[in-house]
Amino acid sequence: MIKKKKKKKKKKKKKKKKSNARKKKEKATATRNKLVEELVAIEAASVVLAVEVVVVVVVVVVVVVVVVEVDVVVVVYCSVVVVVVVKVAVLVVFVLVVVVVVVVVVVVVVVVVVVVVVVVVVVVVVMVVVVVVVAAVVVIVDVTVAVVAVAVVIAVVVVVVVSAVVAVATSPSLSWASAVSSVVVVVVVVVVVVEVIVVVGGGGRAAVLAVLVVVEIYLFLLASSINF
Repeated sequence: MIKKKKKKKKKKKKKKKKSNARKKKEKATATRNKLVEELVAIEAASVVLAVEVVVVVVVVVVVVVVVVEVDVVVVVYCSVVVVVVVKVAVLVVFVLVVVVVVVVVVVVVVVVVVVVVVVVVVVVVVMVVVVVVVAAVVVIVDVTVAVVAVAVVIAVVVVVVVSAVVAVATSPSLSWASAVSSVVVVVVVVVVVVEVIVVVGGGGRAAVLAVLVVVEIYLFLLASSINF
């Protein structure tokens, strides 16, 4: 009998699996791309932080130059500090997440923070100097106005008393009682006018003008009653 030849079965070719080296290379490339993206994001965040801080500092300087008010300056300064602290905290979190770029980010942040701190310190020193100078000028002006007002009151009292004595001496119809009452009335009016204008209004020229007007009215009335 003739034996039939057995057909050889074709072996299926197995698909070659990717080598471990290729897998590692692809993984390293993906990791590097991810780190580059995170680095770009962090650099953008640092630039935004610097721009925001510069804008806030410019606003503070404008406020100090245009309106010298201690309360507004304190509020704006506190807001600048809060913004800087929050932004630096967020930036530190990014730095902790991305360990590879920590050196570059820390250098950028340190430079920005140092510049901001220096600018803020300079602005605060300038604000304090301006406030102290303005306060000193205001105090000097107030003291000067008060001294002038007191001198004017004393001069008015002297003039009124002398004129009343002269009026009583030269006018038989004028009694000492009416002279004293007129002196008291004029002195009270002068003191009230000076107090209201100087203490409440703070106007030295207006106070002197008002006192002179009162003195002129009194002297006119007194002169009209004297018999020469």
